[in-house]
Amino acid sequence: MNIENLIKLSDETPADYHFEVYKRIADTCLFLLGLFPEYVMYDYYWLFSHSKFPARRELTRTIGDYEMLGQKFYELASKDERAATNNLDRVLELLSKKLYLAKKPLNYVSGHFIELTKSTIKKER
Repeated sequence: MNIENLIKLSDETPADYHFEVYKRIADTCLFLLGLFPEYVMYDYYWLFSHSKFPARRELTRTIGDYEMLGQKFYELASKDERAATNNLDRVLELLSKKLYLAKKPLNYVSGHFIELTKSTIKKER
């Protein structure tokens, strides 16, 4: 789930495997933005808190950074010939342009169902 490591992997991966890595990076951005936006806000919080960064975190990204990366890597994946072979080129191109719309239903699920599950688990303890 570490975007930086996935981007490094994409730089080191042979061109034959770029489609899978590009799609994974974009999917991870959408997943984090949609289901775990607090993870992204955690990075943003540390950026402006003037606190010492946690040791496990190297680079801080904002929601805008994740959206930009998701759009960029969906676009790169959509242009790969494997996307066309699997009839994914138009879907991936649409995701690259409308990522902000794709995350909305995931935000709803996160806010209404995942949050409900978290509060239920806390009550049971």
